[in-house]
Amino acid sequence: MEVLYFQVGIFLIIVIAGLFGNSSRNTATILAIIFTIAMVFTSQLMIVQFITIVISYIVSRSISKNSKDKNLDDYEKYRQKNQNKTSFGDKLGCIFISLLALLTVLAVIIEKVR
Repeated sequence: MEVLYFQVGIFLIIVIAGLFGNSSRNTATILAIIFTIAMVFTSQLMIVQFITIVISYIVSRSISKNSKDKNLDDYEKYRQKNQNKTSFGDKLGCIFISLLALLTVLAVIIEKVR
């Protein structure tokens, strides 16, 4: 039963992160992949978890496309026009979160080896 809770949790994390934008969804997906590689030790469970990650990524992407197509307010129109112009703070935040997650995973792996 705990396996099901983990799959639902991962699904919800990626879908909710997708509501905040593409970079948030991508960061959550990468973190879920890193967590799967570092913490799951049986191949069957790893396959199930990767399938969950792929399905949640696709669902999150389709939700964000549908919500953008309905009615875009002025801010969304401006953001969509300038989407390639991400600020340095956004990039730095994604790099910081990714490095923090990587360091956490490495610490867990080193602790398990000892």
